Amino acid sequence: GGGGGGGGGEVLGEEFLAKGPPWNCSCCKVQCTSYDTLLGHAGGKKHKSKSRTALAAMGKGPAAAEAEAAVAGVVGAELRSELARLAAAASSSLDGPAESSAAA
Repeated sequence: GGGGGGGGGEVLGEEFLAKGPPWNCSCCKVQCTSYDTLLGHAGGKKHKSKSRTALAAMGKGPAAAEAEAAVAGVVGAELRSELARLAAAASSSLDGPAESSAAA
């Protein structure tokens, strides 16, 4: 049986929680007396904060996803800018020798 909390597998930093006794959190170096107590620990502010930090350092989790999205946004903007520059250059070069390409 156990667990009826609405979130299911929604615990942040779940990979740091023991799957069986001893019920410990490897991220926070905390040992609990039961699985329910461990889930209570995982719902706390300190665990969430430490988990976010650890996951970001591992390149995982919401913070890493946000950082990746921010980088993608910057890179995307730079690529769009470069594509616009190249398109403008191509367009102006097509406008120049139009007569010779029309004859060919």
